[in-house]
Amino acid sequence: MQIHAPLLISAVAAALVVRAVSAGAGEVLAELNFADMASITAAKVTTDPAKPNERASGVILRPLYDNSNWCAVWTEYSVESREGISFQRIKVVRIDSEANASATGQAVCYLPDIEGATRYELTLKVRSPDAAELRVDLRQRGKPYTYFWSRRLTPAKEWQEFTFEVTAEPTERTAVGLYLRVPKVGTIDIAALKLEKK
Repeated sequence: MQIHAPLLISAVAAALVVRAVSAGAGEVLAELNFADMASITAAKVTTDPAKPNERASGVILRPLYDNSNWCAVWTEYSVESREGISFQRIKVVRIDSEANASATGQAVCYLPDIEGATRYELTLKVRSPDAAELRVDLRQRGKPYTYFWSRRLTPAKEWQEFTFEVTAEPTERTAVGLYLRVPKVGTIDIAALKLEKK
């Protein structure tokens, strides 16, 4: 397979956008959209400015943020296009598990706070050229980091589509996030991500 240079995207023209729509099916909270790829020319490392991480490099599309600054993990982010499909790549190149046994490459999409039972539908189109593991979690953003929903995937080399019904039932108003974790050295490609509140 021919390897193409990554197409890097600026935060201003980010293709992963947060939006609220009044579609009959529900409220779309996050969705990957590569429609503007041809018009994007700038590139810059884009991690969470409130939690800088010198071990993360490349470009991660908003509203995803690198969230692995708390552990010794080196991650490369890029936006690429191959065989007519554009995708966000998350590549974990090094993990120092001796420094922290729970170290993991991790990106997060911050979501609106929830209170009481909340239902979502999550759609993903993913692959892994090296059989990396992907863990997808909906959890509390702060301590005690309660997990409301979690799935462990091992995507194939070819694109796979997944749809999940997700329910969170916090006992009080809670800040939550959708977390994408790569717990070992490896590469995950994401061509579609859509989170819809039901």
